[in-house]
Amino acid sequence: MYMLGRRDYSEQEMQQKLTQKGYAEAEVQTTLSRLKNLEYLDDAKYARHFVSDKARLAGWGKLRIRNTLKQKGVAEKAVEAAIDKFEEKIDSQAEPTWTEKATELLERRYGLVEGSLPPNEYRKRISFLLRRGFDFDQAKQALTNLKIMAEEAEDAPVF
Repeated sequence: MYMLGRRDYSEQEMQQKLTQKGYAEAEVQTTLSRLKNLEYLDDAKYARHFVSDKARLAGWGKLRIRNTLKQKGVAEKAVEAAIDKFEEKIDSQAEPTWTEKATELLERRYGLVEGSLPPNEYRKRISFLLRRGFDFDQAKQALTNLKIMAEEAEDAPVF
């Protein structure tokens, strides 16, 4: 119970933690069943919170979020449901799109793109977004958005 008070865990993570602490397999299974019955341990809820937190706060893209949840042992169905739920918020304009998130992240890291980038700098910025879990099209569009924003800033009247 103490561990769940600090953060959420997937069922697999909790099982690993309890096993590492030396509890017998029977005790671990009993504890997991009890926690699930009390709704303290729920992979679907864990996945929803994880998607929301990592997309909003950590700047992760959909691919990295999906892969990390799979590594944590969350079922494919729960992962996809959580991502779909988050994307519903995007569709209702409650959240920025994945491309807008990538653009914002890139702007914070590197600033606006003025002129054309040398090939190595272009690769560096694309790789940064790919490592964060955005797909290539989103990364490419984010760079294009930053170029457009820089051009608009140049054309803006100075008062």
